[in-house]
Amino acid sequence: MANLTEHFIQSFEIKKFYDIQNTGTINIGENKQWVFITGENGFGKTTLLKALAVALSGRTIKKDNEEINLLQKEDSIRVNTANKSYTGAKNRGIKNIVCYGSSRLQLAIEDKYSSNPIYSLFETNSYLLNIEQYLATWNDKRKIANDYQQEFETKFTTTKNILLELLNIAAIVIDEQDNTITYFDKYPDGTPYKKGLLFKELAAGYRNIIAIVGDFIIRLFKADTNNHNANKLRGIVIIDEFDLHLHPKWQRRFTELLTKFFPYIQFIVSTHSPIPLLGSPENAVFLKVARQEHIVIEELSYIEVRNLTPNTILTSPLFDFEELIPESHLENERLRTEETYKQVQINDETKAFLKSVAQKIRNGEKL
Repeated sequence: MANLTEHFIQSFEIKKFYDIQNTGTINIGENKQWVFITGENGFGKTTLLKALAVALSGRTIKKDNEEINLLQKEDSIRVNTANKSYTGAKNRGIKNIVCYGSSRLQLAIEDKYSSNPIYSLFETNSYLLNIEQYLATWNDKRKIANDYQQEFETKFTTTKNILLELLNIAAIVIDEQDNTITYFDKYPDGTPYKKGLLFKELAAGYRNIIAIVGDFIIRLFKADTNNHNANKLRGIVIIDEFDLHLHPKWQRRFTELLTKFFPYIQFIVSTHSPIPLLGSPENAVFLKVARQEHIVIEELSYIEVRNLTPNTILTSPLFDFEELIPESHLENERLRTEETYKQVQINDETKAFLKSVAQKIRNGEKL
């Protein structure tokens, strides 16, 4: 039986790439679906992601019809999977890799205007493949040849179901006349809103999820033409600033649902937030990027994050946020150590009640 995760990165070594001089061998291990990269702004998280992307996909991208070389002669990167090593050699990379930088909300009008799979990580003017166009095509039975009906139906159904749960909405409706797609949110009881919204009308968090997930579903389908089920896609997805545009509740949920829907995709992401880590599976890997004379990478997977609170993760070596509240703010106030804000409210209400009882006793009033 084929190993469906043999393409996952297991280790890498970077001897020269921008400000990375020598990382030594960084061991990730086998079957690690999530690799989280933390570190302060400007410390080298994006540089590390770029190094991995270049090694895996090849050394060039095209910008304005000009081929740009991303590796210099002195650069040296080696990324190892279960049975292959990649060094950025031209035309010797893997097909099933997709990367995203911090600018990722623009959908291409047509495929020919979209950028290559790693372009977004290096340039801000990138356009992603438009999942709406593909959903409309897969759903348009009038134009589908008989040989492709089962393939398109499977692609449409699995992709639509994934987006519905990721967005936590009631419906995605395609107009059969002009193929316009409308998204319908739902009330707390699950009933859909009467009025839907177009993609451009959605909040940035929704558009971020649709753009990224839609783009990598399309690209990974193209890389594996024998697979038509979005839940069985295989590949590596690299995302810079994973938490961008997402509410904290969504940050955790997004990690959990990507893990659930795409078990054969390895996600390598940088984040400034501890919340996505709370949704990670048990075997997640954590890399911390620091800047000394040069960029240094430390593997911190000994830290168990699933049973921690955001505060304890922030004050762990992953983020080094040792002083959450400056001492000057606490000179005349006690530090609140409750685990949730609900507990803070309960304790305040209890304190106020006991204070009122004590005052009544002092005044000789009946309780």
